Amino acid sequence: MNVGIVGTGSYLPPNILTSTDLAAKLNITEEWILEKTGIYQRHIAGPDEAASDLALAASRRALNSCQLSPSAIDLIILATSTGDQPVPATACRVQSILEANNSIPLDVSAGCSGFLYALRIGRDMLMASPDMRYALIIGSEVTSRFVDYTDKRTCVLFGDGAGAVVLTKVHSGGIIRCVLGADGHQGAEFGGVPGGGSRMPASSTTLASGSHYLRMNGRRITKWVGDTIFKLFFDMLEPEKLSASEMRLVVPHQPNGKMLDEWPQLLGLRVDQVYKNVQKVGNTSSASIPIALDQAAKDSNLRFGELILFLAVGGGGTWGATLLRWCLGDDAVTSTPGLDSRLLGGTV
Repeated sequence: MNVGIVGTGSYLPPNILTSTDLAAKLNITEEWILEKTGIYQRHIAGPDEAASDLALAASRRALNSCQLSPSAIDLIILATSTGDQPVPATACRVQSILEANNSIPLDVSAGCSGFLYALRIGRDMLMASPDMRYALIIGSEVTSRFVDYTDKRTCVLFGDGAGAVVLTKVHSGGIIRCVLGADGHQGAEFGGVPGGGSRMPASSTTLASGSHYLRMNGRRITKWVGDTIFKLFFDMLEPEKLSASEMRLVVPHQPNGKMLDEWPQLLGLRVDQVYKNVQKVGNTSSASIPIALDQAAKDSNLRFGELILFLAVGGGGTWGATLLRWCLGDDAVTSTPGLDSRLLGGTV
């Protein structure tokens, strides 16, 4: 028995901010943005949309994809660094509106690694709990509310969005290996949002200084990301005696288009093995991997049993990787007996 992904969904707000429009606001050229980031556009949440709204839309699509009722969900884990409010957990609002009344909701904050942290927790809780059958794992971010649109080196990178997956116990395929870690000492120097927490509570001083905006040390982050991804990739494959050529798809978090262009050569992969959508959606932090996975599931013709590797590094010096065999495909129903027909077809 193992745990696998049996449903995916994503949501991108309809409002699009192109690099042409952003360049005009910043008084720079679109070419500068493309040269630095490779991002042509990003989606921006509307004034009435918060992280929970994006998470709900992605969750409904994930549940619909496997015809599962919200009442069947035992666990909701929401990865976000831009939750609706400090207290309570944004996952509680998702549970309420989704009417997943039988679930345990909780939030996880690990920046771009957040979804993989949530995935590992969800996998482990399902394996350890005989009475739990389904977990809804979500990444949702409204980073546009926390970036300074006068800081050209930061604001050009980020967009808003949400992605979700449904986990359940399976007999074939599923998650093979998960690795998580962090270097909090080094990660503290990479940046963050200093204002608004218990160390620097919101005040007129923090507002005036722009302490509620995301700040990043881009050069230090870029080098650390490359070094960490290289080590993480081979640390995942070697214990399983797998080669890079055996990966059907590597789905990384989407930090920067130019950075991703370098990874196939860095990791010994073909270009078509590394899934990239940052050029159309920007960096959506913890939502990057589930959004990319949902899109890959729709346009890459993933087959049951194929190897997929998730890779991420994030805020606080966190990192994560998950290796799995895909549980969906032409024989998905017979190959995932964890899906209970009694729970299918409910209102989502």
